[in-house]
Amino acid sequence: MQKEWSICCNIAVSVGGLEPGDNPEFYYKGIVVYFTWKSLKSFLAISKLINQGFVEDANILLRAMFEILVTTLFIKQNPEKRAIKYLEFSHIEKYRLIKVLPHPNSYLEYDAKRIEEIKRDYFRVEKNYKNKSSWSQHNIREMAQKVGLQDVYDLVYRFQSQFVHTTPEGMQSYISKIPTGFLINLEPKNIGFYLGITSGACETLLGVIKILDDTFNLGRSKEIDDLKEELHSLFAGGKK
Repeated sequence: MQKEWSICCNIAVSVGGLEPGDNPEFYYKGIVVYFTWKSLKSFLAISKLINQGFVEDANILLRAMFEILVTTLFIKQNPEKRAIKYLEFSHIEKYRLIKVLPHPNSYLEYDAKRIEEIKRDYFRVEKNYKNKSSWSQHNIREMAQKVGLQDVYDLVYRFQSQFVHTTPEGMQSYISKIPTGFLINLEPKNIGFYLGITSGACETLLGVIKILDDTFNLGRSKEIDDLKEELHSLFAGGKK
């Protein structure tokens, strides 16, 4: 995986020329860079967790990476409008936070002036968010449908939920029946868990990096496509 990681890093750090400015393009590009680095960090964490046998924990991060890919693709469909809507949703989140904490100033170090600013920003944008639980007004499944990733959602997100959460089906992978009772395994019995999470993480990361390449016109699309083919061959058990 060292080669793949090196290529991903080289693509990511070659982003340049992003000048600050109060315009939607700047915000959109900033979001893409942020999501790329967040995906890279999760990718590294997944690799470390799998190597140490923490497969379920790695699966949680894979789902988070999938959310990043879906969110980035969804914003990309209408970058100027959706980038602003994504960022301004932070005012909704901050307001909801100070409403649920009994003494927000003690938890968040917000003084009275800051709390008033949060309230003012909230009432300025709240009309744009009928559903206060989602910046896009859609859940992850609906966004996945809109960006053409419904099948991936069913495999990576919905199906894997049984292993992320404490469900009876997920439990089966960790328990074996033996003549004297039951044996609890520290790791899943099925090697497919490892391969599925690893291949999913690679595929998802490359999807985000592809958006980065398109956004900044980096000219690395062939490298990304070649790497995808190499990974597909690797996880299919074939030879390049």
